[in-house]
Amino acid sequence: RRTVNAAGTAKVSVNDFVLKAVAGALVEVPEANSIWNDDSIRRYDSADIAVAVAVEGGLLTPVLRGVDRLPISAIATQIADLAGRARAG
Repeated sequence: RRTVNAAGTAKVSVNDFVLKAVAGALVEVPEANSIWNDDSIRRYDSADIAVAVAVEGGLLTPVLRGVDRLPISAIATQIADLAGRARAG
């Protein structure tokens, strides 16, 4: 993390690395990146992950799309943007 933060402009958190790892796991195990319907299973090609953001009165969970295809710096930037927008209402 220290090396990535020293080389980039966006501050990367441990959570950003966790999201990238989870996205990689969802791609490696497509059965985990699926939902059950009444009569079928729907599998997804990309990893869209919701991130909990504490706001006044509870939590909001904006979804970061295509985490598996994003570089770690873009994950950090997009999470900061989504969290800021969630807190702003």
